[in-house]
Amino acid sequence: MRFEIGAQEATENKITVFRRDLNTKIELKMENLANEVEKLSQDIQNNLYQQAQDFATSHIHRIENMAEIKEQKGFFEASWSETAESEKILKEKFSMVSRLLPKNFENAEPKNKKCFITGQPAKHDWYFARSY
Repeated sequence: MRFEIGAQEATENKITVFRRDLNTKIELKMENLANEVEKLSQDIQNNLYQQAQDFATSHIHRIENMAEIKEQKGFFEASWSETAESEKILKEKFSMVSRLLPKNFENAEPKNKKCFITGQPAKHDWYFARSY
């Protein structure tokens, strides 16, 4: 947030706050400034977290085989056999590695019964991404 205090704000005993997360301005009274800034900080934090969550979710691509990778960017979700050999193939061909398991994976069946790399039985769905 950016605080704007000019001559008019000083005479009216207020402050203008520019929210950089929303590109909006709001006016706050000086007598409640500490409490309002604390509330505003929490709201900004929640908003930024939600924006990051939405961005991450919108950049996860479900793939069923290696041909679907192409030059797409972001994370890939795929059913995987979890073998060292299959990860080696993925790393050599696409410079990609397994990154993490989705939430609540322990009891979840893979969406595809076969590994997207080898065609062997898949154990879980995983997220993959290019390594730089």
